[in-house]
Amino acid sequence: MLLTILIASGMAIFLVFHFKEQENKSTMSTTSFFTSTIMTTMASSVLSSVTTTSLAQSTPISQTIAPTTLSKTEAVNTSTTTTTVIPTTVITTTLNLTTTTVIQTANPVTTVPTTELSTTPSPVTKTVIQTTNPASTISSAGVYKDCQELKINGYRNDGVYTIYPYLSIQSPVIVYCDMTTDNGGWTVFQHRRDGSVEFYLLWDDYKKGFGDPNGEYWLGNDHLHQLTSLGTSDLYVRLEKFTGGWAFARYNNFTVADESYGYRMRLKARSYQGNAGDSIESHGTTNTNGYKFSTSDIDNDFAPASCAVARQGAWWHNVCTWANLNGRYRNGSCIVSENCNFWYSLTNSYSGVKTSFMMVRRV
Repeated sequence: MLLTILIASGMAIFLVFHFKEQENKSTMSTTSFFTSTIMTTMASSVLSSVTTTSLAQSTPISQTIAPTTLSKTEAVNTSTTTTTVIPTTVITTTLNLTTTTVIQTANPVTTVPTTELSTTPSPVTKTVIQTTNPASTISSAGVYKDCQELKINGYRNDGVYTIYPYLSIQSPVIVYCDMTTDNGGWTVFQHRRDGSVEFYLLWDDYKKGFGDPNGEYWLGNDHLHQLTSLGTSDLYVRLEKFTGGWAFARYNNFTVADESYGYRMRLKARSYQGNAGDSIESHGTTNTNGYKFSTSDIDNDFAPASCAVARQGAWWHNVCTWANLNGRYRNGSCIVSENCNFWYSLTNSYSGVKTSFMMVRRV
């Protein structure tokens, strides 16, 4: 009986202490969690053992800690994404935009001239980029159709240049440019000054051209036709007398047809200006405005015999002419034979001229 009472008392005491211990364990578990979370460094030796025991014996505590830990991990990741990833993206975008702006501002030469070149009509790239002037698509320096384009684009010195009147870089033409007379931009197609080059030549020679642009030369009728096909052009004849003194004759709307039309020359009637006198038109049968080109082997004139042979000079002959700048370069016996390189109205004689330039320029 005593044994039974003792066993019953022991069980009662065990149950009382057991429930109290469970209550204390729950309290200590909670305290351990918050304490370890908030003040980990304080009282670690005492709480560590209690926490270890609680984790080993109590499932609810483990379930409480795990979500809390996961929640902290997510909070940290979110914080990292917010403070590191997003700001970095924004800063990168800002820097990229700033760099682009700075480059355009700091180097206007690269951006502005190109635009200007691609959109401006006459200058380099405007003219050059147009289909009529492939020049500009080929080189930043520019490729030009005639001396007028060279002048417009900054070339100011008289001299020999390469032009591309055929709208193709495959067909360059070397010419002499007069960049000073009457505002410059003149493409010289005939020049004589010392008689060093023979001008009494055949049709094919005048077709292709001969001589040297650095000295005496004839550019060539094919090239002359092409130049006058580029647009409305003026003819300028500049002359120096053997006795000294310069004079000029200028005409408007100068054109030369292609070979199939005999390189027929036309200019605007009564458009003469100058002080050399008009030796091209207004002289009846010597009026050469609208007539074909003639050489000693191809006679296109209206005289009974060949004017090119009689004058010993290729020209746009009618019934011969008052101009014979491709005749014999001299100022002696040729006056009587009328085959000097003359411009009759300059001296009212068949006397030759010391220097001659025949030039064309688009208006």
